Amino acid sequence: MADFGSTQVDQLMAQMRQTLDTMRPGPQEADVPREDAVGEAADGQVRAVMRAGRLDSVRLDPRVMRLASEDLGEHIVSAVNAALAAAQQPAAGVPATVDPARLAEQLREVQNASVRQMSAFGQAMDDVLARMREPGSERR
Repeated sequence: MADFGSTQVDQLMAQMRQTLDTMRPGPQEADVPREDAVGEAADGQVRAVMRAGRLDSVRLDPRVMRLASEDLGEHIVSAVNAALAAAQQPAAGVPATVDPARLAEQLREVQNASVRQMSAFGQAMDDVLARMREPGSERR
């Protein structure tokens, strides 16, 4: 049977599996707090900032101080809740975590399937070449 690069593909996939086997799972995306998460209310007059999973600051525009205390309290709660919601969103630039064990298993499946397919392809090519060599197979 002809070798159509299946050995090189097999070696490459084996190396990738070895690399995956040495990887340790990193922190889950949900475990990585966003650096800064901001929430606003009252058209930006109330601004809450979350940092490292904790409320870092609340800024009140002087104009908002004219509101009734109940209204001001509601706007503060809204801004803090918006900042909390923003903090729970995946952080920009934080890659999604990959389960190396699952990825390695998928790679094994792909490797096994590719070896079977390459073997079948090689056998088919050998059959075609054998037919071409048979006497009377030339047509002019």
